[in-house]
Amino acid sequence: MKKSVFSITALTLALLTLMPASLFAWGRDGHAIVGLIAEAHLTPEAKAAVAELLEPGESLATVASWADEVRPDRDHTRPWHYANWTLTSPTPTYDLLTEQPEGNVVWAVQANAERAFNPAEPKLNRQEALKFAVHFVGDMHQPLHLGMEADRGANSVYVSWEGESSNLHRTWDSSVIRQTQRGPTEYSELLMDRITTETIQNAQAGGLIDWAIESRRLAVRHAYGNLPENVVRELDGKFPGEFTGVAGAFYEPGEADMVETFYINRGEIKTAIQPEVSKVYAERALPVIERQLLHGGLRLAKILNEGFATQGVRPGSDAMSSAKP
Repeated sequence: MKKSVFSITALTLALLTLMPASLFAWGRDGHAIVGLIAEAHLTPEAKAAVAELLEPGESLATVASWADEVRPDRDHTRPWHYANWTLTSPTPTYDLLTEQPEGNVVWAVQANAERAFNPAEPKLNRQEALKFAVHFVGDMHQPLHLGMEADRGANSVYVSWEGESSNLHRTWDSSVIRQTQRGPTEYSELLMDRITTETIQNAQAGGLIDWAIESRRLAVRHAYGNLPENVVRELDGKFPGEFTGVAGAFYEPGEADMVETFYINRGEIKTAIQPEVSKVYAERALPVIERQLLHGGLRLAKILNEGFATQGVRPGSDAMSSAKP
């Protein structure tokens, strides 16, 4: 039987622990790009279902940032935008299973998608659930939304971007994308020009947990791993054990020229020189970001195509099961 994108083991989901609220993933442009790519790969059935749920003139691209817009008024949704686990987490056993009563980004995609696909739900509920699901698929593909708890997904890794105060999370959210000076439509077309049959097959393989783990690995390998060695050591010194092995495994000397002075702000007001994000670091980040935007769009299309083809399926069925190990 074909494995659904929603096949999530309870144990693995428990490993995705919550971290403090972070900045909006991808920014409006990034989320719109994910939506545009998904729209171009919907089946006729899914496209019709989406059009029926959304208001006239709306699209996956135009509603993709709705979840960020309503977040100030819906505080309970804040933890739905991210998830993380530490590098030093032990090998999981079922005994380590813990409840996540507030949810996380992987749970949020599954829960909202199921609601959007349920024809027994009122239309407004389904509409909002669809908007949430679209956004959270995008969030899940921003690697630092699967980042470290200690530094709040790199929100506390303070840097300078083109002379202005910023942080590493925002750099991956929007700064690197905006420096290309491409709008969402142009960017989505550029990325889709690279698509082959193999691209779609590779992107759509697996399911939510696989994609979350992939984002986590990209965060470690690229977002953190391409930082200068002295910066990673500073992180490891402030948060013992959290970043152990990152520099030794991933850093290549001389290829990221951020300045030496670095600090982590844990809520205190501090004055320090913030490291400038280097051209080399940004150049390395861009292809990873583009890959994740493309994969996010193709995977969102997979979720919607599968879900609207099996409307009315409930949690616990073959299509959307949360099986115990």
